[in-house]
Amino acid sequence: MLAAIADPAFVSLVVIAGRAERFSSVVAHTTWTLVSHIPLVLVLAFALIVDHERIVSCVQTTWARVNPLIARLVTGVVLVVGILFLLDALGWYLTGELFVPA
Repeated sequence: MLAAIADPAFVSLVVIAGRAERFSSVVAHTTWTLVSHIPLVLVLAFALIVDHERIVSCVQTTWARVNPLIARLVTGVVLVVGILFLLDALGWYLTGELFVPA
């Protein structure tokens, strides 16, 4: 259950692999899981091969530089999605239809 919080892509892969009728969907989700974990594996490999203090300071420096940008970006995306939801609700209230049909 806690794995869904830490790694939802892997949990979805397990569910799809158990229920999928087509092999291609399992291959697609497996590829997604591998690609999504490449950055973590690279950081781990560099930390094991090279002096880990350099990697830690590099990641901390990079994170300190991009953190304000990411915070603004996430805030902007949340605001845009919220506005779209409100417009969709208003459109449904006025016309009885959603922007994106179900």
